[in-house]
Amino acid sequence: MTTAQMHHASHQVYFVAPEGNDAGHGSWDDPWRTIQRAADSLRAGQMVLIRGGVYRERVMPRHSGSAGQPIRYAAFPGEQVIIDGAGIELPAHTPVTPRTPLPGHDWPGAHIGHPRQLGGLFHLEGVAHIEVRGLQVINAGPHRDTAGILVKDCNDIVVVGNVTRNTLSSGIGVWRSHCVKVVDNEVELACNDGGQECITLAGVDDFEVAYNHVHHSGPGSQGGEGIDIKHGSSHGRVHHNHVEYINRLGIYIDAWNTLTRAIEIDQNLVHHNAGDGITVASESGGLLEDVHIHDNIVFSNGYSGFVVGWYGDAEHQPIRGVVVASNCFFDNGRRGLGGGVWIENPDSREIVIRHNHLWRNREFEFAVRSDVPSAAVIFQENDIANHR
Repeated sequence: MTTAQMHHASHQVYFVAPEGNDAGHGSWDDPWRTIQRAADSLRAGQMVLIRGGVYRERVMPRHSGSAGQPIRYAAFPGEQVIIDGAGIELPAHTPVTPRTPLPGHDWPGAHIGHPRQLGGLFHLEGVAHIEVRGLQVINAGPHRDTAGILVKDCNDIVVVGNVTRNTLSSGIGVWRSHCVKVVDNEVELACNDGGQECITLAGVDDFEVAYNHVHHSGPGSQGGEGIDIKHGSSHGRVHHNHVEYINRLGIYIDAWNTLTRAIEIDQNLVHHNAGDGITVASESGGLLEDVHIHDNIVFSNGYSGFVVGWYGDAEHQPIRGVVVASNCFFDNGRRGLGGGVWIENPDSREIVIRHNHLWRNREFEFAVRSDVPSAAVIFQENDIANHR
């Protein structure tokens, strides 16, 4: 590295350490003490490396990066960085204001509202081009919708390689945002015992949720599905996640009351959850369409492996164009109810179930509720082993 390059790097990378000083320069020899000091200072293209230790603070970045010049928050390589919210009361009420969609991104979910109590211990709101990497975010509360890592009204956000644990609401929650990646995180004891889901994406366009381990959720009395893609989310993929021991269902796609579409769910491992494995629904009457669910392994869940659901009180719950292909569903219904594939939504159409492998599911391999139109569901070349 040349002298000029070294000089440039020294102005791009800053440091935080528990023994630092917020009045310092943020350099290797003179680090800041709090992550929030970095969050107040960093500009596009800059990074903060956080030294190992426990940081008892809420972090709210103030500035955005730019295309090709993100702002990065990262644990120092090989060191454990813990942001601990024990004793920190996150806000009970966040003002809800009408949102103008990001320029060029006027998708249905951009206009949804969000819970008044939505807040995060690491809280990204109204910023863009941010990366959060390698942090442990624990003990977020005390209100129903307080999360570990929260992304709200943002675009171009990467949340990668983090751990969340013991969050009253979501471990990771993303609301009304565009171009978001949630990759290689561990989410444990989320929704303990608040609302939303362990990983929530609501009103998010252009997303990827991949290689996350979501496990051992809270009680599930107010919320708590493993991964939920909902309420106007579109153009995204959920793949290679491991979802286990959740006190509700594993992976949920719910239109709620807004057009939700173009979602791919593939190559996930979903097992030993108290509810269903994978479910699609339209609880409050929004159209869910163009969903492709393929190459997942779904087993030993409490109820059914896959469900086209009829939940909520809406008179019409339209679901169109769902393809379920090349999945393995076995040993589901361990709580005494359910089976392999259950179609219970009479307002569903163009449901294709093909090339799946089903065996040893408790009550049935396939079942369709009597009021679902016969032409609504197509079964093609599925491999069904002997029912036990």
